[in-house]
Amino acid sequence: MNLGGGTWQRLTTVVLVMAVAAGCTGQGEGPDGGNDKDLLRNHDWTQMPGTTARNDILRVSASDRHIVEQDSSGGQPNPPLNLAGPHLRSDGDFTVTARMSGVGDDDGDSWLRLYGRVPVIYDEWRQERPSLRVGVTADGRVKVQIWDGEGDEPATSKVFDCGCSGTVTLAVSSIGDTFHVKADGRLLGTVQDPGVFAEGIVWFGLEADAGEDERREGWRLTQLIARAESGDSLRVINAPQLRQEQTDDSLRARAADVGRPFDVGAALAENPLLTDSGYRALAGSQFSMLTPENAFKPQFLHPRRGVYDFRDADLLVRFARANDMKVHAHTLVWHEALPNWMRENDDPEEVRRTMLRHIATVAGHFKGKVAEWDVVNEPMSDDEESYTNGDFGLRSEQSPWFEAMGEEYIEEAFRAAHRADPKAPGPVGAGSPASIHPHVVSEIR
Repeated sequence: MNLGGGTWQRLTTVVLVMAVAAGCTGQGEGPDGGNDKDLLRNHDWTQMPGTTARNDILRVSASDRHIVEQDSSGGQPNPPLNLAGPHLRSDGDFTVTARMSGVGDDDGDSWLRLYGRVPVIYDEWRQERPSLRVGVTADGRVKVQIWDGEGDEPATSKVFDCGCSGTVTLAVSSIGDTFHVKADGRLLGTVQDPGVFAEGIVWFGLEADAGEDERREGWRLTQLIARAESGDSLRVINAPQLRQEQTDDSLRARAADVGRPFDVGAALAENPLLTDSGYRALAGSQFSMLTPENAFKPQFLHPRRGVYDFRDADLLVRFARANDMKVHAHTLVWHEALPNWMRENDDPEEVRRTMLRHIATVAGHFKGKVAEWDVVNEPMSDDEESYTNGDFGLRSEQSPWFEAMGEEYIEEAFRAAHRADPKAPGPVGAGSPASIHPHVVSEIR
């Protein structure tokens, strides 16, 4: 079928079914035919942040991942998606069936998100691409949100009365330019479709909102099935191989074949690494060292107090190992990319304990897996006044670590990193226009 310039409006049927309602088996709405693609069993969901896989059931927990602005304000949601697991490729109509348990429990919202294109993650913001988010709210209503790729906020958001709780069934059908929303076979309403799945790709994300109870256990995904409709083609695509072809004339090969060999490095992000074959091939074949763009930063792997999730970071480490690359780990201590909770405590001793626990846990997790650490990143100020009147130029007003411990936080951080991973050297991260004052260097030594 050729729609010319309107290919983004191609006729596509997407039915999302989620088993909801106490005592509902989910068989009424769920597909039983021979074309069913079981997306949970025999596929990898163990690398999905915020989830725990056991006996083909996924427990989805509240991760509360946010990206703060450079000045530490704001908090743009950064929900995870399953980069290392299955996704769909379709040339037409298809159905997705999901059964959710433990929803509408008055504690928090429960979500399944279908991405037409994966988001782009930068240092201080997340660029949303087209996606559909559907779920059951804490009060048992069904909510649908649609991003069209033009902004951070949903372009469309609708709430439908449902009375859903326990184990329930939702259906979202996209026919032409309209989504039809059903709950347990009952039509709730329609939502305009801006062409979310115009490229014929579907990536999966799972989310749980903590609500007012941070101890909420989340919800469970017990079934996820896809099926082609109307004779169209539908394929389940697994994660790509991490190992990339090596050549003798690559940058890394040339750098290794000189009198004083050196590593050729690049900053890499997990989203394009798993979804862009050109990016992946270039990264694995040309470079001998990688620096994680964001995955090692506190707001990404330590989003809540006492809650760590290393799976995005582990993906980069596995890619490095598969391609004989070193990992320059970035970063343990910084005044930016901190989750809001790390700035909420004014007790200097508690701030110190937070920093030391974070270093011990993160550096300990990657012990033996990374070549070196940016232990303290950009400690020097970019304000010229910080280098006058006897000041040593250390960044103070933006750093909760300096505010709590003064310049001693740098020494404490290096000692903690060395205890956690003695064999990984720990340089001070660059980025500030000023060099480190000799006094600071002598104190660290």
